Amino acid sequence: MNADLGEVHRWLISMSEPLLPPRVAAQLEFGARRFLEENRSMGKLWFAGVIHDTLASLPKDDPWRRGEISGTWKDGVDLVPRIHSDITREIGLAALAEGISEEAVYLIQQAARGWEAARKALIGMPVLFSTGASALRWVTWRRRVYAGADDGHLYTCGMLWLDIIGHLGEGRIMAHTERDIEAEGAKIPDDLYRPGDK
Repeated sequence: MNADLGEVHRWLISMSEPLLPPRVAAQLEFGARRFLEENRSMGKLWFAGVIHDTLASLPKDDPWRRGEISGTWKDGVDLVPRIHSDITREIGLAALAEGISEEAVYLIQQAARGWEAARKALIGMPVLFSTGASALRWVTWRRRVYAGADDGHLYTCGMLWLDIIGHLGEGRIMAHTERDIEAEGAKIPDDLYRPGDK
């Protein structure tokens, strides 16, 4: 792996391990932010690919898979019921408490159409990392509602797209067998979308 791509690799680990000390997590995020902002073509492709593949892994009737979100915690109550008036006290919804920007909502909506649409949506966005990271956290939350907090999809999918980026120019984006296999194995069964059941 390209040494600089290792910055993103380390950030992926921090995103998958919530018990990292906050100082360490902040340092790892800073490294990834710097690399992806300085290499925007790579950053746009990476965020677009991982966000799209995560959405595509959701059950077919899940509205998030179709990009039907508003960017507030209310997007999650179909699967996780609200009990407390303070969303930060909801262990299942706290990750959505802050909401996301209109740009991040738009990115998710476009990623539901495909990674190419998502990459195009990122063109011209002045703050690539914050927008992409917010959208990535949200779609990862949605998947983990089904798969559990220890779901490894973010790491494996993120690493696959780092591999794709590392082979740019070799025509491997559209013909990446390992990605196809991972996508098939990552699918959440369609019958698990049961709004109001949880």
